Amino acid sequence: MGTGKTTAACLSAISKVQKPSPRGKDSKVALITVPSKVACNHTYKLLRKLVDNFPKPFTVHIHNISNMGLPKTGYGNHIVVGVPRGMDNLMSDRIINVESVVAVLLLEAMTLLVDRNSKATMKLWRRSTGIAVGVSKTAKCSLFTKAM
Repeated sequence: MGTGKTTAACLSAISKVQKPSPRGKDSKVALITVPSKVACNHTYKLLRKLVDNFPKPFTVHIHNISNMGLPKTGYGNHIVVGVPRGMDNLMSDRIINVESVVAVLLLEAMTLLVDRNSKATMKLWRRSTGIAVGVSKTAKCSLFTKAM
């Protein structure tokens, strides 16, 4: 039985993309970064269950970049789930516009920062300056804005 970290991260991401935009953006994107493809699929399935029955004005599009290719995030509310290397590639290729990103959540951050994903995680971390960042490592989850 889990502690609910993934559910908490998913609810935080949904909350962030549904808040009214102060600058009137056409698109809002939350990124959930996970250490493996298995965790990516699990998080995607959980998010799908959470947002399935939302009414039309509150629609949130869920993207799993490990299985489903390139997300189209030009308009609307989106949550993108994937591994750090894939997220960084999407942001560097401007497939996900950095200005549209409202939150970055790192699930299992200790694994992301220590294992083979550490370089990609640090690149993504540097790219997300001024964006709300959530870090989940054990049974605690914190949310803060990173500024450099």
